[in-house]
Amino acid sequence: MLLTLHANSLRSMLVGSRRPQHLSLAELPSFTRQTLGLHGLMIPTTILAGLSREELGRLREQSDRAGCALLSIIEDGTLAIGSATEADALGALERLGRILKAGHTVGCSSIVVQIAAQNTDDGIARAVDRLKSASELAERLEVTILLRSCKGLTSTPEGLTTLIKRVGGFRVGACPDFETAANAPDPSLFMRRLTPYASAAIASTRAFASNISKAAEPAGHEEDPDAAVEHESYPIEPLMKAMIAVGYDGSLAIDYRGDGDATLGVLRSRTLLERCVASVQREEE
Repeated sequence: MLLTLHANSLRSMLVGSRRPQHLSLAELPSFTRQTLGLHGLMIPTTILAGLSREELGRLREQSDRAGCALLSIIEDGTLAIGSATEADALGALERLGRILKAGHTVGCSSIVVQIAAQNTDDGIARAVDRLKSASELAERLEVTILLRSCKGLTSTPEGLTTLIKRVGGFRVGACPDFETAANAPDPSLFMRRLTPYASAAIASTRAFASNISKAAEPAGHEEDPDAAVEHESYPIEPLMKAMIAVGYDGSLAIDYRGDGDATLGVLRSRTLLERCVASVQREEE
């Protein structure tokens, strides 16, 4: 399992920030690798908005030099792939095509999107037909389309996996999210059902126990390796165990969604995830 960064974690440092902690997009790969100790990036389309093809190419080069590859582009909005209105569906397909091409330009192995589709026979049929069309472009570009759960057909693992199986091929999969799973009736089951279809997943975190002061800090700061890290918003370890139980070995992007110091939030998240993996390994020995 490869721990990576969802760049949305550092949005306050990247987008329109005038704080002393301001971080340019060009600096993001080296910061991710050297300061956060993570091994790849998932970047939202809103952070990449406005970049030319040449600028995207330079970002790819900067990532390669830093040893921190751009693994996925994630679309923030929802695409109306299953819409009964043809114009809306065509617009969604055009947008999906642009994201796929951007992903190819920066060397991503996948893009992550949410699609709007009703859980009806007609809604499913429309979504399947249009995703099959999009998957042909994805195959040519060698980029996989990963689907996130959202309202409608893909709100349940059953709906999302049914869609993936009906589209078929190897270019459409899933991207499970911890916070979405935590809100499901059975969070562990949610992860176990989606993970076999995933090549990327999102480790979303929020609030940590208030008594933690030195779980992990940026390079150059003294770190207490025995500090306890507790995630207060929802249990993380059962979700990690569910992924490991089905043999997941893809990327896991830390998306810190809490308040306060974003860098420390990401580092605490990393420490927690690493200790979850170590705990599972000890149990297996």
